[in-house]
Amino acid sequence: MRKKRKQLIGILLCFLMVLELIPGLSIKAYADDPYASLKNSTIVITFDNKDWYLIDYDSSTVTLLSKECIGTSKYDENGASYEYEGSTIKSYVDNWYRSNISADAKAAVIEGKMFLLTTEQAEAIENVNSLVLRCDNAGGTDPYTWWLCSRGVVDTYATYVFGDYGIVFDFGAYVGHNNGVRPALQLDLSQVSFDAEKKTFSLIMEQVATPTFSPAAGNYDSLQNVTITTDTAGAEIFFTMDGTTPTMSSTKYTAAIAIDETTTIKAIAVKVSNRTLWAEENADCFRRLCG
Repeated sequence: MRKKRKQLIGILLCFLMVLELIPGLSIKAYADDPYASLKNSTIVITFDNKDWYLIDYDSSTVTLLSKECIGTSKYDENGASYEYEGSTIKSYVDNWYRSNISADAKAAVIEGKMFLLTTEQAEAIENVNSLVLRCDNAGGTDPYTWWLCSRGVVDTYATYVFGDYGIVFDFGAYVGHNNGVRPALQLDLSQVSFDAEKKTFSLIMEQVATPTFSPAAGNYDSLQNVTITTDTAGAEIFFTMDGTTPTMSSTKYTAAIAIDETTTIKAIAVKVSNRTLWAEENADCFRRLCG
């Protein structure tokens, strides 16, 4: 009887580490206060690839003011009231937030919104450093002005800042005027980390458990059903079999992979919390020979 020739089957399984952005982590352990020298200064802070000034903070939050106006808007297109809720300018701010702040960054923004400063908040900044209130000409009805969300001298006037000099005008301007819009937002410090050198807030990242393969590396002389698992609850696995680095667009792992010829398998484990995930390759790889 003719002896059956064994087939040599090699499988290379490469582990890839994936970073999960997990909410709920804190960054309170600083040797020095990283924000004291930044508050109400014109040092530019970066968050979500946009420029801001840091105007306030406490143990759990930090408030950022847009460095420049994001555009212009009437405060109330009906010219009726300084009330912010239900106003034309609130709709403008809300729409800009939805369209221009990334989905990842929104996870760190308290109450999921931006807002206008009050007269009291702006005056507190003016008393310390009026340069923070200065801005370029937004091109509205009143050059260089940007709205605050407080009542002016009458109900149809809202207060504003004259951005050319950084001066608060509590007399106000008619709400039917089309002036600059310069919103702020508040970050949850448990959701971000701060790079004091780069002056940048970034979303917190933590490792997801590395995917593991079964059977373990070794020599085999028959077809093998390779399973891939991860210890991170709720994580999904994506893999390739052509040697390329997998992404979330690669084939999703749902069942054991039948291997009967030399194959390279690479896999990543990812967990979608409320942010985009970042992955990087782990150099630890091993080879399994099947024959």
